[in-house]
Amino acid sequence: NVTPPPTLTPVPTETLIPTPSPTPISYESLIPAGWKRFKPEAAPGMEIWLPSSYVQQTEKEKQASTPIYDIEATRPLMALKDNTKSPYLVFTTFEGSVRPTFSNNLDEMIDSEFGALMRSGRLLERDNFIFVTETYPARRLIIDKTVNGVNAGMAIYVVQVKGDLYYLGFVTAFNELYTRLPAFDQSMQTFRVVPIIPTPVPT
Repeated sequence: NVTPPPTLTPVPTETLIPTPSPTPISYESLIPAGWKRFKPEAAPGMEIWLPSSYVQQTEKEKQASTPIYDIEATRPLMALKDNTKSPYLVFTTFEGSVRPTFSNNLDEMIDSEFGALMRSGRLLERDNFIFVTETYPARRLIIDKTVNGVNAGMAIYVVQVKGDLYYLGFVTAFNELYTRLPAFDQSMQTFRVVPIIPTPVPT
């Protein structure tokens, strides 16, 4: 008897399902509901969003508060405080300033500008800060420092936007630093500098 060769069952051809491309994250989706936008007059195009409990510091409060960093070449942009009461009787503050870049290397500029602060306090972290919707090179410094007898925690973000360096810093009671840090990071994700398009003058 001759055994007929087995018939080949055709393999079903697979239909390729296109992989959906990830939906780009919009800047607006990074802003929590109820937060306020702050746009300093001294830096047109810059904006950052913070919880609605933040308000402008008065001149008296600015003079009474210890500056986060004492760097002469910077131009102050804003000084805010969080009105939320703290059990440590310390207000959380936020300061922003800007200066022109003076090196091609961001870390060299940080060492030059913040070396004294990092030595006088305790540098706990120094890492890259990655923006979700922007490509700005940035670092986040976490520093523990005694200021006027108070144990303060600082989160300083150094962001390079083309030829400018932005210094954006939060100071809070050290015992609250790591509780508040996620909100500080969330605020920083909303930082951006949008080019100002001049309004054409009608001819």
